[in-house]
Amino acid sequence: MNASVNFEIISSVYITNSGIALKNLRLVKASVFNNVSSFYFYKYAIFKRFAEPKIKIDGINNLMIHNHWSSGYHHWITESLVRLLGVNTQEYNLIIPADYPKFAFETLSTYSFKSVIKLPARTGAFVEDLTIPFNPDSGFYQKKQLNAVKTHFLSYYTIRVTAPVSKIYITRKNAAKRKVENEDMLMPILEKFGFVVVDADNLSFLEQIKLFSSCKILISIHGAALTNCIFMHENTTILELYKKNAFINCCYERMAKELNISYTRLLCDCGANANAPVDIADLIINVAEFENILNKFE
Repeated sequence: MNASVNFEIISSVYITNSGIALKNLRLVKASVFNNVSSFYFYKYAIFKRFAEPKIKIDGINNLMIHNHWSSGYHHWITESLVRLLGVNTQEYNLIIPADYPKFAFETLSTYSFKSVIKLPARTGAFVEDLTIPFNPDSGFYQKKQLNAVKTHFLSYYTIRVTAPVSKIYITRKNAAKRKVENEDMLMPILEKFGFVVVDADNLSFLEQIKLFSSCKILISIHGAALTNCIFMHENTTILELYKKNAFINCCYERMAKELNISYTRLLCDCGANANAPVDIADLIINVAEFENILNKFE
């Protein structure tokens, strides 16, 4: 299967700041997902079409790759950047929200665009001519596409691929939500098995590539930091810490499978905010079970 993606070219189109497109008040399919109901996206786009401030973008060869969720690291890496595959970026003016996260602009700096048009915050646009690569199915991946994104960055930054040796545990102790409440109890075990404790929020995009391209075992609570498995070698290992008795979002398991990375999920008790959804809930790790899993990784 070719790594490149299909796209739509549309004239006189309206786009929300979050990347949903309307043509004559009808949803442009390339701007949403085939595997996610478009009802919410459509309602949101119609509301924004009449409620939010707007600018006009004239000229041809304007390009949009962001989607409604891609201000998040995982969606940006696995959905938006995938949409650039097969695109001759030098021919296009990229449209991107001005207030997008730093990691988005760090990644975009590795591509050559004709220009970059920054949408003011909370502002939509009428675009004279727009190319929209189709979103991939959210939460599902193609190995060739993931590897093409990885290869782009390794090549751009001239990172030499070496045998994976490091063991990394992602901490969220400084985050406001989705933390491991008894993390202090894990520290002696992590030290015993030679793990380095990393706060990924403190790393630049380049630092993350360098770190995870040499990672042998990655442990993290469910969240975007696991997206960095895209830079790991085949036959390495991921342990995802996940809330018990909750809907299982298998996105990282599927991603690991595509990349030929061994995957284990440890279901954990809830912390103080037990009724919170998975992407907010704190966890309490069964220390004995955690250590037993690490023993099996040896």
